[in-house]
Parts: sequence; structure tokens; C-alpha cells
Amino acid sequence: MVDRTTNPTRIEDAFIPIGQTKSQTGQQQPYIEEKNKEASRTISSTTTALAKDIKRIRRYLEELHRHKSQYLETLPSKNVSISTTPSDKRLDRFDIRFSLGIAMDYLAIKQFYRARGEIDRVLQIADQLNNDLVLARCFYWLGRIELEQQNFTTAHAHLDAAKLCALDGESPEGLDVEFYLDASKQRMVTRNSHAECESSDQKPPAHHGPPRQSSQGASSARPRRKRKGESVTWDLPIRPSR
Repeated sequence: MVDRTTNPTRIEDAFIPIGQTKSQTGQQQPYIEEKNKEASRTISSTTTALAKDIKRIRRYLEELHRHKSQYLETLPSKNVSISTTPSDKRLDRFDIRFSLGIAMDYLAIKQFYRARGEIDRVLQIADQLNNDLVLARCFYWLGRIELEQQNFTTAHAHLDAAKLCALDGESPEGLDVEFYLDASKQRMVTRNSHAECESSDQKPPAHHGPPRQSSQGASSARPRRKRKGESVTWDLPIRPSR
């Protein structure tokens, strides 16, 4: 045994494990060297694999960037319309359905300005698609906004331009466009008739001079007639019950 309490004769003797002789340590040296080599080989192979993965990811990113650049070069400008085919199914594009859905929600809570902003966004897409059905859907919701604001003449004009939606019987626009078109027409006719009645009631008398007085001194001018149902409110639901 090597005495660790006294000064060793050589430096390497000081690093011999306790309980082992120098000869035992020398027998384990090949085993330790083999383990070190094995660890080095593992580290080397791991590093090589990581380097290959990094190169592969880098090539993938470069290829992705090249394809993206080529795709952007093929996109038409904003002034050029995009031709559509039935196989494209552009009417089911997520951005169109999403914006129209938000416009419907804003309309339900009377946020007309925000609803019109969403529809304007879809109108920009519709101009690029050059698709009449998308434009008709936009006109439908513009008409709905004008109805809620009781602008019946403008609403009727928008809804009349949206009659193409009736060709699509599955969308909410196609199901309801005829209903709201008739409703806007009825409201518009009712308001016009009320306006005509008011104008006829307020006409000045045909004779000139002050009105005749009765024997009691009261004026004989005909009082303004109060018509039944004169106050008109817009109470149609957001969606008609079916």
C-alpha cells in the first residue's frame, strides 16, 4: 500500500485511489482509456448529427424562402382582377366568412360603423376576385345596416343589388334577401305615404286674408288630424323566424 500521509516519491503516486496499489491502478488504465474513447466517439457522433440537422434545416429555410419569393412574384397587382373558377371555391375563403360574421355580430349590437368597416374589407377582396356573388353578399349586409338605421330607400337599393344571393340557398344572405327586400319596400312605401299625408295636411288655405272667426271668437281653421300609427319604428328581427 502507498502511504498517503507521507510525501510521495512521485507526483502520480499521489493520485492513486485509496485502497488500491499502483499495480491495480495500472490494470484499470486501459479500461478508463477505453471509456474515454467511447465517450469521445459518442460526443463526436452527436455533434455530427446536430451539424447535419442544422444543415438540413438551413437548406429547408432557404428553399422555403425561394418558393415564397417565386410565389410573391406571380401575385397580380391590386389593379388586376383575379379570375376564378368553381374549383377554387373562393366564396368559402376564411377571410370573407370571418369578416361577414364579425359584421353580423356588430349589426346585432348596433355598432353600425364597425359593421360597415368589416364589409368594406370584404368589398376590397370582392373587387380582386371580380365575383358578382361576393359583391352581392356585401350589398346584402350594407342593406341590412341601412335598414337598422331606418334609411329605407338606400336599404332597398342595396338589397335589390343583392338579389343574386338568392342563388345561394345555404348562406344566410340567400335565405333572407327576399324577406328583407320586401320589408324595405313596405317600409319605404309606408314612409312615403306618411310624408304625402303630412304635406297635404300642412297646405295653406286657398283663400287669402285672415281666417274667419266664429261667433264665439275661436278660430275656424281645421285642426291638424292625428293619424293612427303615425309613429313608425323599425322592429324587424336580426334574422327572421322560420
